[in-house]
Amino acid sequence: MESMFSENDLINLISSLLGVNHSDVTHSSTSDDFDQWDSVMQLEIIAHIEQSIPGLIDFAPELPSKGSVYEIWLEVKRFQNQ
Repeated sequence: MESMFSENDLINLISSLLGVNHSDVTHSSTSDDFDQWDSVMQLEIIAHIEQSIPGLIDFAPELPSKGSVYEIWLEVKRFQNQ
């Protein structure tokens, strides 16, 4: 892996896809915090992460069910630390 995908990268990605300010998305943000973060957006978020971290979905097939920055970040971190 060339460079690590950080939690800040994840927050930047999610805030960009949701169309909100970076400061509006935090470590503890969940899909319930944003009307835009519905099931379709969840899949879009995961697809964008998979582009940055190929193989993540194979490693963590339950990732689409993770509905918070923290839960997604835990899976990313677990994958990167394997």
